[in-house]
Amino acid sequence: METLKFFNKLSYVIFTVVLVGFVCSSCSQVTGKQQPQDEILKEEYEAVYTSAASAEALVVALVGFEAEHPKHFQSKLDLAQLYFAEGEYVLSYQYLQRALALVEGNDFSPASSKIDAASMELLHRLLGYLCLFRGDLLHAEEYGRMALSYAENVAEGESGDEFCVPAQYLMGQVLYSSAESEDFSQSDRLQEALNYFDRAYSTMPTMIAAPHLLGYGKLLVQANRVQEAESLVEEYLSLGNWNLDTASIAKTIYEVGGNQEKAAICEFLAYEYLVGGISEEAAQSWGSEYEVLSESAGKKWLSEYEALVESCTEAENQMESGDFFGKRFCEIANKMAQGRETKSDLDGLLEIESYFVNFPSYYWLLWQLSTEVLDQEATETFIPALKKCISLNSSGIYAKQARHEIKKLLGNRDFAQSETKDSLLDSILF
Repeated sequence: METLKFFNKLSYVIFTVVLVGFVCSSCSQVTGKQQPQDEILKEEYEAVYTSAASAEALVVALVGFEAEHPKHFQSKLDLAQLYFAEGEYVLSYQYLQRALALVEGNDFSPASSKIDAASMELLHRLLGYLCLFRGDLLHAEEYGRMALSYAENVAEGESGDEFCVPAQYLMGQVLYSSAESEDFSQSDRLQEALNYFDRAYSTMPTMIAAPHLLGYGKLLVQANRVQEAESLVEEYLSLGNWNLDTASIAKTIYEVGGNQEKAAICEFLAYEYLVGGISEEAAQSWGSEYEVLSESAGKKWLSEYEALVESCTEAENQMESGDFFGKRFCEIANKMAQGRETKSDLDGLLEIESYFVNFPSYYWLLWQLSTEVLDQEATETFIPALKKCISLNSSGIYAKQARHEIKKLLGNRDFAQSETKDSLLDSILF
């Protein structure tokens, strides 16, 4: 369900981007005097976008338009991009192949008589990724290099390198995967992959995706740039990109870099994320295993964390974890469990919120901590933490606890003045 919501949001974004891209590029695809049928086709295609009320409606309309106009290039590319964003890779590949056939056969409708380099870059880049996903590394590299060639043409014309970044990330990943398939014996390809990642990340670091993160991080470690690898991971996670996949990636990079403390902490955080993400109903269906996810046993990893801290304080096992966000979370949770929390812990927890924006357990810990170190009036400023527990997973165990806290707030307040009650209700509900 979480993945579906993500793709729905992403589809809306792609819908908007494609719409803007269409409006911007429709005038650049044809040169010279347009024929009447050309103008009619362009207006008809533009109407597909302006009349669509949602991404889903747009896809339906585009499918119909493409079927009616089998020689129309842009409709095929746009459908491929939309299906790619939704994870419908088979459909995406089918429409990309249809678009590629038009390019190779030079068989276009009048409105597609000239395809710009940006569209050609996207066509080959998407084909490269789909070949990479299915392990066809030979064709993935071929399409990737073609995409990069078109991107460089666009960048040269616009005097900017940003357009090359997506193709550079693709090439870095393709070459890394190729070297990995040969047990990393291809040192020249590994260096080329690292060069592509370096160039892309230095230009647009926020465009890096989880698969790139793993390959780039491992390459940095292999090049003895371990601190850069850790910074890469932590910068990525600071953008709220934590999930079970990125937790595994982070743990792997820390392990290959030799930082076992951070690797172990990532495993603890992965458990916390899982606890907060599962619904209470699903947890109960596990039978006796539900006890592990109950409020009393939900921090079972804390005892393991204490053992980790003890082992890492020994001189021979000392780890350089610094002010690692995961370590700070674990330390504060551990202090709460032992009743040693302080006001400074609340400040410390707030400072690392960007890493935990999708962690129900983080917001539950934030609320619990506020109730221990603040007076009641100050604690009520943390009501948004309860709301986050509910909004992140409305059927989860932390949402259940958050609703219980809200009921306590409403039950314990003296509502002699009606505006006070309304104010508190508004702060909770809206």
